[in-house]
Amino acid sequence: MSQQEAIHTPWVFNKEISIANVVSTIALVIAGFVYVSALDKEIKLNAQSIAYMTAQRKEDTVRIAHSIDNMNKKLDTLIAHIYNSK
Repeated sequence: MSQQEAIHTPWVFNKEISIANVVSTIALVIAGFVYVSALDKEIKLNAQSIAYMTAQRKEDTVRIAHSIDNMNKKLDTLIAHIYNSK
């Protein structure tokens, strides 16, 4: 084929499928599946962690409110003793 003919010849795609292409495609699909399933597990673990932390924050809020109430009672008692002693 001369150089002139090569310039005007349309592209021809080879319709063969090599084993390497099939194997690499299957490997990519499997790797993608493993990656997505690992992400799913991590998402579930993060959701559990968030639920646990939310429950802890609620308990902390109740404990802090109780502690502040105790401080207020003690301050009220102290103020009452100061005013009663005068």
